Amino acid sequence: MVDCQQFLAEYSALRDGDLPPQRMIELEVHRDECEGCAHYDRVVSLGTGVLRELPAIEAGEGFSARLMDRIEDVDREMAWDRRTRASLAGTVSVAALIAAAVWSPLVRHDAPSLPSIAAQPPRLEGRFSDDGAAPSARDRGLTAQLSDLGVPVVDTPYRDLAFRQTSLAASLAAYAAQPPSAGR
Repeated sequence: MVDCQQFLAEYSALRDGDLPPQRMIELEVHRDECEGCAHYDRVVSLGTGVLRELPAIEAGEGFSARLMDRIEDVDREMAWDRRTRASLAGTVSVAALIAAAVWSPLVRHDAPSLPSIAAQPPRLEGRFSDDGAAPSARDRGLTAQLSDLGVPVVDTPYRDLAFRQTSLAASLAAYAAQPPSAGR
């Protein structure tokens, strides 16, 4: 079944006879059944008929030479426009870089620096022990474990928390499952 959109999409090929015979029949059946597509076909047919009846246009003397001159003029203008745009873009880019270099010292605002604060990492090992007794090696912080091995460690804030061997969620779940004690 052919709809109006398909008819219009294939209309030129139908008029030119460039479709398989079966498809031409399907499009013609649609045109005969659809008032909108039939009207479109009538308008286009009348318009092409009027154009065919017009006298042939003959080019005047020297038309070809004038046409070729005009084409060359347009080519030269387009080439000049491309060069002009390219040089203009380069000039604008260089001007922007120079302006940025000149004005950057005037625009720069140094942010005030805050004093450094030395802090020790939080000690969470005791909170995550299995039985409330001394923490197991599994629950001891990374700093303590490395120190036991003789590795020198420079303390930085929150390193133990960031490099725990167990996940924080699992440790917190184990802590929450412990019975309440006076220390908590």
